Parts: sequence; C-alpha cells; structure tokens
Amino acid sequence: MTPDGEVFEPFAHQLHADLSDVIQIFRDRAARRRGRVSIAALPSVSAGWMPKILSRFATRHPNVQLSLTDAIAETCVSLVRNGDVDFALSTLDGAEDLDGQVVATDHFYLVCRTDHELLAKKKIAAADIASYPFIHLTHNSSVRRALEAAFERAKLKAHLEANYMATLAGMVEAGLGITIVPSLSVHQFERPTLGVRVLQAPRISRPIYLIRRRSRTLSAAAEALFNEIRRTDFEEPSITRKRT
Repeated sequence: MTPDGEVFEPFAHQLHADLSDVIQIFRDRAARRRGRVSIAALPSVSAGWMPKILSRFATRHPNVQLSLTDAIAETCVSLVRNGDVDFALSTLDGAEDLDGQVVATDHFYLVCRTDHELLAKKKIAAADIASYPFIHLTHNSSVRRALEAAFERAKLKAHLEANYMATLAGMVEAGLGITIVPSLSVHQFERPTLGVRVLQAPRISRPIYLIRRRSRTLSAAAEALFNEIRRTDFEEPSITRKRT
C-alpha cells in the first residue's frame, strides 16, 4: 500500500461502515412495511384490546399480514414455545425458555340480574357471593383458576359451567345464577337485564404477560408490533350500562 493509501484506508473503512448502516436502516424500514406477524392472545384480550391495536398497526403497515389466534393461557404459551406464533399475551409467563413481561393488570367484576338482591348491598363479601348459585367457565380457563384460588375458603356454589362468555351472559340473564368476569369481557354482559359491579371482596386481578421466545429473533415487522404492544397504556374498558 502506498503512503497515500495508508492515509486513506481508515476513512475508507469508516465510509464502508456508514454505508452499511444506512443500507441496514432502509432494509429494516422496508421489512416493517411487509411481511407476516402471528400473535396469540387470551380470548378476552383478543376481543378487548387487540382489535384497536391491530387496526392502528395495519393503518401504518398495510402490507403486513396479521394473524391472531385466540386461545387459553396454556395454548398461548405452547404456540410461542413451538414457534407457531411470534409472541403472545397470556396470564402465564412461560418458563426459562421464554421472556415474559407484565404489560397490564385485569380486574374482575360481579355480574347478576338487575333485580338480584346482591346489587342492593352496599358491601358485598365473599361469603355473600358464595351463598348463591354460581356459573363458572370451564376448568381450563384462567378466569376459573383465578376465582377458585380467590374463593378457596368461601367455596363458590358451582351450579353450571360454560365455555364462552356469551353463554354465561345468557345463563345469568335467565336467572340461573351469578358469575364473575374479567374487565375485558364485561362488554359481553351489557344487557338491559344485567347489572355489573366492581368486585372488591375479594379483590381479584390477573397479570397479562407479553411473552416471546428467548432464543428467537423477531422479524422487523413482528418487532415493531411487539414494541407497540409493550408501549401501549392498557386501560379497562368503560361500562356504559347498569354499573353500580
């Protein structure tokens, strides 16, 4: 190398590095404008929070194909672990092979008919709730597990159970019993004959985790949506009817 070449060499290396950075930036921007992102989430999260988030993301990235699987907590974890989805929102944080961070807390509400005597009480205790026929979700539901843990001492008088929130709403409306649901599902109980009340005794909540595989690098599009969800300020949905 000539003396002039030796002077120019470090500048050439710097120019090459700078150009590589610029190219990578544009590649990343292009990748965010196309591709496919697969997500799993609890049914209540899928119906409550995800539609607005996905709509907002799709507006900015119209060429990114989005896929949302609504599933129970264990299935969400399995889908992430097996690489079937990029990430998930679940009440379980997975295990050592997954990264999980709490992004929201979901609280619970009592639901019964508007003419039910429970709604006339100023304070409702766990024993009060346990004295009435109760309608549960099935055993594999994270809601069911949270309720059984909270009412371990004051056993709920399980009367019926169902797979879906809409079925619960119909059963309560028919006077078959009362139920307790997370805030994200309350909108399915906004019927003229149903009353909804914040559950305070016991005060039940469940964490919502955003989970991903620790060993897997997300695509640029998936990373963009992951970060948007992580930065979202999740709020409980408003209840417009019969809230007491």
